[in-house]
Amino acid sequence: MLTAEPKEAHPLAEPEADQDRAGPQRWTPETAREAAWLSRESRASRRRVDAPSDADIERGLRERAVSDPRAAEILLRWLQRPRPVVETPGVDLDALSPAQLETLYAGLVRIAALPPNELQALVQSLVAENEDA
Repeated sequence: MLTAEPKEAHPLAEPEADQDRAGPQRWTPETAREAAWLSRESRASRRRVDAPSDADIERGLRERAVSDPRAAEILLRWLQRPRPVVETPGVDLDALSPAQLETLYAGLVRIAALPPNELQALVQSLVAENEDA
């Protein structure tokens, strides 16, 4: 005849294994009041905390992406998200005609093709003009 040996209880199944996370039925009135107060405090302080900036979010994703492949995938999607268009005051490209846009493009290509020392001199002269104005 087979004898049934008692099985060892799983450590997580024992009530003593998780004393720090006792359910509400084990709370004393003092601990329940303290938990309610802490919960109210955390909810009240959330309104005062600013949402994280895009730079903060990206920095956090980059830090986690080093060791977490899921975070790396999220970072790639974050970098591909559509971003709001940053408009330069006083410049309305939509108002330019196609000919004006082509002229602007040709000028930018010529500037980009300048040797580094000439480009530096051009930028310094423009900065000096803006400081004088």
